[in-house]
Amino acid sequence: MKRQFGQEMPTLFQAFQANPPAMLEHFLWNSSLALNGIQISLFNATSGNVNPDYAPVQMNISWVILPTLLTGIVSITGLLVIYRDRLYWWRFWLKDRALGWMLLLSIAAVGFFVVIPMQRPRPSYLFGLTVF
Repeated sequence: MKRQFGQEMPTLFQAFQANPPAMLEHFLWNSSLALNGIQISLFNATSGNVNPDYAPVQMNISWVILPTLLTGIVSITGLLVIYRDRLYWWRFWLKDRALGWMLLLSIAAVGFFVVIPMQRPRPSYLFGLTVF
């Protein structure tokens, strides 16, 4: 830490100010592990070859690709269906559950924009994102 950032225990902002390229590299590395962390959280295995967790996990498992794609397709399709007829869905389904959806979206936002870039995306850190 002292060599990279000039202090033994810099804050996030001090580290970014002292060495922006190193912090960007850190954020990009963690973000590159996000899919592996999400796969492990959902399926207890990953198709990737880097373990985002410290516990041993099953890696390079090809069957994980199919449920990952299906989960992504179902999620994107659902969002598109809701968006295309948003007035209907708001009136008959979302309005009564708005606080619950706001909570889930807040948890997902923290997972995507705070936890994944700053921390190693371990499945235990992504539990809220998995619930979403």
